Amino acid sequence: MGETAGGAKAGAEALKHHVRPADKNQINCAPFECRTMDPPRFREAFYVMSAICVFFYGILVWIGIDFLFGNSERWVIFVMVLMARIVYVLAVGLLWARSTHAMSISAASGISSGGLMVQLFILFPVWAPVVVWLARKGIVNS
Repeated sequence: MGETAGGAKAGAEALKHHVRPADKNQINCAPFECRTMDPPRFREAFYVMSAICVFFYGILVWIGIDFLFGNSERWVIFVMVLMARIVYVLAVGLLWARSTHAMSISAASGISSGGLMVQLFILFPVWAPVVVWLARKGIVNS
């Protein structure tokens, strides 16, 4: 019994100080406050994907403002941006499946591409080019 009590005491002491073998994926911290470190290359993937999304949003805002003022000259750029966004989403999906940094890419895309996903769910890249083309046809003919 003395050996078991000593073992339990040592176990409680180890939990108290949270001593564990060195693990490069674990941060030493108090119990119930531990979390693993970011997946490798997460920050790089996040910043690159966020920059791509901001670039897409910037172009869409610029073209959208032109559309509001009745200038439909940039409808081809609008369609190309929508096609590029579809290619971007498919490329991210491919990187999830085939990349050595799939965990980082999947985590980063969940955060950075949130706004793009909403537009894909409502099929914006499918119906928006048709609406813009019909609107342009109506503006040019009038």
